[in-house]
This record gives sequence, structure tokens and C-alpha cells, in this order.
Amino acid sequence: MEGITYGENGMGIPVLTYEELAGLLLGYDPWDIGLQVHQVSVEPLMDKLGIQYNADAKYKGLNNEDLGQPVKPANLQV
Repeated sequence: MEGITYGENGMGIPVLTYEELAGLLLGYDPWDIGLQVHQVSVEPLMDKLGIQYNADAKYKGLNNEDLGQPVKPANLQV
């Protein structure tokens, strides 16, 4: 609301729910549990945690249908 961004280089800090973190640690696909809809990119966090993911499948729906990319946020770098 105030336009303040925390994190390195204005990238923001990803925040996950307990359920999302548990799903990642149990081996669920991050895109199946909806991490692509977070406003802050979760890929750097998943890289640090050693979570495997397919970057090409980030915005794919059922039957490999392209869902399109969301509008970029105004206060965050992505």
C-alpha cells in the first residue's frame, strides 16, 4: 500500500502458507498447488530449497493449455 518493497533489488520476499510449503516438501508440482499466482516470484526460493520444477509449465493449465501471464505488479521487479 505504501510502495515499500523488502528484499534484494526490489524483488520482494516470497511468502508461502504452511500448506504450500508442505506440498512442496512432499513433492507436489509447484504449479499444481498454485505458486504461479503469487505476486512475488517463488523460483529463487525453490532454487534455494532444491525444489525441482519445470519453468516452461508455469502458466500451463489442463491439457497443456496456455493460461497466459498475469499483469506485472507496479511496485515489484519481476
